[in-house]
Amino acid sequence: IFTISGRLIKTLYLQNVRAGINSKEWDTRDEFQDRVGNGIYIYKIEVTSADEESSERTASCMGKMMIMR
Repeated sequence: IFTISGRLIKTLYLQNVRAGINSKEWDTRDEFQDRVGNGIYIYKIEVTSADEESSERTASCMGKMMIMR
């Protein structure tokens, strides 16, 4: 998760997932356990999978989210 200016504020991991719908909750805290402020944030989702030939494939997407309390 990044600020709108591109600064990395949090990395979340989800391992050993199956195809389909998956989710990960974020407590809106940064790497120093401080709550982030209201505003727009950028997220990047990156998925790495191994196929039957043991080669890895990676796909990613980015989007925006808003925190408003």
